[in-house]
Formats: sequence, structure tokens, C-alpha cells
Amino acid sequence: MAQNNNNKVDFHRLGSELWDIANIFRDDTLKTTEYLEEFSYFLFLKLFDDREKQREELARLDGAKFIPDLPNHLRFSTWAEKILASDGKTVKTDNGEFTIVDYVRNIFSELAEVKDHDGRDLSLFRRLFKNHIWRIRYSPTIKELIKRLKDLELEQNFDVMGRAYEFVVQKLGEQKQYGQYFTPRHIIHFMVELADPEIGEKIYDPAAGTGGFILRAFEVVKGKIDRLVKAGMRVSESTASYNGVQFDEAEMLYRKLKEESLYAVEKAPDVYKLALMNMILHNDGKSNLYEADSLDNRAQVEHKEKYDVVLTNPPYGPLAQSRVGTFEFHAKRYEALFIQHIMAALKPSEPGKKRSRAVVIILDKILFDNSSVFKNIRMKLLREFDLKAVFSMPAGIFQPYSGVKTTVLYFEKPTKEEWKETKNQNAYTTKRVLFVDVKDDGFTLTTQRRPINGAFQGDDPNIYEPPCGNLPKAVEVFRKWIDWLNAPTENLPDFIDNDFCWTATIEEIKAKDYNLNPGLYRKTIKGKQKWEVIPLKEVLLSLETGRRPQGGVSNINEGIPSIGGEHIDTDGSLKLDDMKYIPEEFFNTLTTGVIEDNNILIVKDGATTGKVAYINNLPFEKAAVNEHVFLLKADTEKILPQFLFYILYSEYGQ
Repeated sequence: MAQNNNNKVDFHRLGSELWDIANIFRDDTLKTTEYLEEFSYFLFLKLFDDREKQREELARLDGAKFIPDLPNHLRFSTWAEKILASDGKTVKTDNGEFTIVDYVRNIFSELAEVKDHDGRDLSLFRRLFKNHIWRIRYSPTIKELIKRLKDLELEQNFDVMGRAYEFVVQKLGEQKQYGQYFTPRHIIHFMVELADPEIGEKIYDPAAGTGGFILRAFEVVKGKIDRLVKAGMRVSESTASYNGVQFDEAEMLYRKLKEESLYAVEKAPDVYKLALMNMILHNDGKSNLYEADSLDNRAQVEHKEKYDVVLTNPPYGPLAQSRVGTFEFHAKRYEALFIQHIMAALKPSEPGKKRSRAVVIILDKILFDNSSVFKNIRMKLLREFDLKAVFSMPAGIFQPYSGVKTTVLYFEKPTKEEWKETKNQNAYTTKRVLFVDVKDDGFTLTTQRRPINGAFQGDDPNIYEPPCGNLPKAVEVFRKWIDWLNAPTENLPDFIDNDFCWTATIEEIKAKDYNLNPGLYRKTIKGKQKWEVIPLKEVLLSLETGRRPQGGVSNINEGIPSIGGEHIDTDGSLKLDDMKYIPEEFFNTLTTGVIEDNNILIVKDGATTGKVAYINNLPFEKAAVNEHVFLLKADTEKILPQFLFYILYSEYGQ
């Protein structure tokens, strides 16, 4: 039982326990990705049955009749007891004696055809178990798995069940089986906070993965309905009609939320089934979740101008498919096509209502790539949409899947009349963009992504309640920015133009050839003749470089990160994808080039000479520069390291 003395679940211990249980499948000679997938089915059925037991107990306390969703013989607790009472090889049933493997395989087959009953829609169950590939070969494997799962007590609250399941999803992602990465829970919370979905809005994720965005949006909107109910909404009378049936007002809103508000698409069949499990476990049994391709021609028609809110983290990289739909700007890269699909999916805003909006994670490449496709996409975004904010995220937030550098965009679609007027004036819908530099999301940027001080909200570090790090501040600044845009004054608000956030007008962006790299618009310090100019060496403790072992590092896949010019980004941060390594034994021989916090790195040769980065919260326990990078250690009694970085980063310094 993974609990602490405060009767709250210790998720670190729970995760370790689940991982140990999943590893039982190793004895069945399955591949890691295969046994994790198989384990997810068993864990799902266990968690679902635990939820049913809670419902049954609540019904008993209320003196109400309880009708389970699944027939009794298909419930985990029923067939698990039969297996545990067996000899470990066979199970006796009314229909005969079966090996445990055949017995459970038959249960899975029945679940693929389970019938609706008593108003219960079990279509998601049928979709989940349809075409399931059975891989388990040995009966003792199943019995040991059932025994361990039965001993796992998780009934205390629904969220614990979902969180337990999410741990398995994370492990699946760490195996990199699906060629995509799953969005961390706290990043999902941050983005849904920015979008702030409302009751009655249609919400869409075209690259749903395991359903994180849709589920969080469901929780947020359901919370708003709950607050209406507590505030006195009529709930005792049949005051509303929905699909020909009379309901009280609150029940109608709940049903509309589940049946008409949430839409999601996932192409990968295995990931799609994980999303189905997630939906069911979170009490959202009727979302419009489809196994389909958001980039084919059918999708471009079906989803055109349909949604009030789009929340997504689409894949990036070269297309792995030969056939896609027709797009205005065609490129053989996922990020170029998905951003166009997202823009097309937003419906025009309606006067007097909340604006149609998208909150999207993008690869930084979209912001500044000079190819005609990406430049045209940026021009379309700025001209036809109102790009309100660009949140530069720290590289490494998607570890262990990828160290890629990403950005979160928030943009709105104008009303038809507003766009008509803008188009006639040959103007731009975007007038001014807020740039926010999110340096800290509350976790280390290493593969393990461990929480750092201040990462948790609440009184117990085991109860993770995102957002954390700089994310709450980013949300606060964004909301203040929206308030100012709705009632602008002659001068910019005082929370703008600092190290954390700054703005650029559309005129400034056009002058930079539509480049949206945040660093281009950060206010820089220009040298003045009235100040004394001193040599750089007078404010440094050292200027040094590093080295790599003889023979290079191309064949070294682990060890201590070796930072080269390719790892220094144009916005002054580190790029963690395609990392190179040096052996730890070699690192221990280095007397120069070892990186520490508050160091400044400068590319010393090659095509990117002069690129500069400031090290704040080094995302590795140890790291070193290679022979192509200078490492500067500032004398803090003479100059602040970050101030020196800004001088070197500025146009004047460059």
C-alpha cells in the first residue's frame, strides 16, 4: 500500500511498485514495450473495478440500487478471485475447464463485444478491446500479476487511479515505442489554464496522444458546472430537454460536456487505446475520440472552422507518411502541416462571446526558419490571427523522450467582420505580441526530471499539484496582459519589458522579416560613451575552453554531456537534443571547461561564432564545453554574470 502517514499517496513509491509488478511479464519473454502495453490492460481493468466498488459502496450508503457497468463475470474482482483460487494452471467455469491464459483471453474477447445496458454506453470498451493482440503465453505469469494487483490498494480517490495509470503511460513513452513524446501533466495544466475553456465550448486536440489535454479540459469545465450547481442552479426539476429527454439543468450541462464538447484524434492505434483507457478511468466515457489521421484530406474538411478551443502538442520532424491532405503551404514536416490544420480548425469568433483560441506547443523551428514555407506560415498566423503570446519553454521539458527546444503559442481567431475589415485594409490582425521567457518549470531538465525546490504547490511534496516553477507567474502575466489589451493605456504596463517578459509590435516583427525568435525583441543595453569602457578580462576570473577525447565522441552514447556550438540556441539557452557525451573517466581529468551555474558560454569558431548562452539551473549534474566553445567565469565582485551575458548577447555586444 503506497501511502504515507497523512493518508496521502506517495507517488514515487507507487510508481516503483507498479514498475515492479509490470516486470513480471519479463518471465513471459515479452519485449519491454509489449509487456508494458499488456500490463496497461490489466491495470486498467483493476482500476476500473476499484472505481465500481466505490460506486457500489456509495449506492449502499444512499440506500440506492447499484448497477455495475460491466456484467459481474467480466469484472476484474470476479475473474481474479477464480484465478487466485486455482492451481496456477487451469480455471474451472460453468462452461468447462480452461488454462488461465485461455480463460483471460476469452474475457478480453467478451469485453470486445460487451452490450450496452440500463442506459450505459459501453462503446468505448468495445473499441478498446477490439483487435487486441494477445501476447501472454504462460498461465503462472497471469496468476502472479493478478496476485500483485489485488494487493495494490488504490481505492482512496479517483485521481489516484488515474495517476497510477499515467505512470504506466509515462513508462511506455520512455521506451520511445511510438515515435512521439507525451506531454507532462504540469505543462498540460499550464496550457489549459491559458485557454480557460468555458461551459458549452467545443474543444479539440488533433494529436491527442493519451488524451491529457482533453481530460484536463474536461476537469476544468466540469468544475465550472459544479460551481454553478453549488451556487443554486435548478437541479431538482426537469427544466431542460436534451436529445428528447427531460433533465435538470445541471445534468443537461454534464451530458453536453461529455457528448458534445470534447473532440480528439489519435493516429497510432496503440496510443489511441491508451487514450480510451484514460477517458474511461476519468469518468469521461463518451468523448468524441477517434482513431484517425488529422493530416488527411477528410480531416481538413471534417474539422474546418468547427472548434472554440484547440489544445495540442503535435508531433514534429520529417513526415513518415507518403500521403497527406492538401495544405496551403506544403512541407514534408509534421510541424508545418499541423500548425496549418490547427489554424483551419478554429472557428471564427462570435461577437459578445469569448474568442476562439488555440494554445499549442510548437518546435522552435517554426518561429525563425527562413524557408519560404515556415515564413509564409508565420505571415498567415500574424495576418489572419491575433498572436497574443509566445512562451519560450526551457529545453528539456520533454525528457526523457526528447531534449528538443519548444515554445507555447496562444492565438485567437477574429470574427468574420473583423477579418473582412482587416483584409480590406491589407493590415494584420496581430498588433502586438507578448514574449515570456519560462526558464524554470519546476523540474530538473535531466532525463529523470526530478522536482526542484518550489516545484510543488500545497502542503505535501508527494501530492503534485501543477503548475509549478515559473509557470504560475507566466499565467499571471498573461492574464494581466489580456486585461491591458482589453483596456490599453498610452504606456505599456509596468510588468512588461524586463528579464521575464517583453513585447514587440507587428511593425517591429515585420522589420525583422517575420522572425518570431523571442530573443530578437528583448530590450538590450547599448554602450554609451559617457561610461568608462574596460577590457573584458578585467571582469573575468577566467576564460577557458574544453576538450574531447582523442578519436571524437560520435560513438559514445552515454556519459557526461559535452556542449558544443550546436547546443547553444539563438535565444541564449541550451539546446539539449542530439546531445554528445564524453566518458566520466575522461571528464574527471579535465582542469578547464567544466560548466557551473552562472557561467557564460560563447561559440569561438565556425559558422555560429559569437552565439552566447547563460547557464542558469544547469540541467545536468555534470557537463563540460568542447574545444569550440569559450567558458567565461565572471568576477561577481565586479559584475553580475547575467548582466555580462546581456551585454554580450545584445546587438552592441555581438
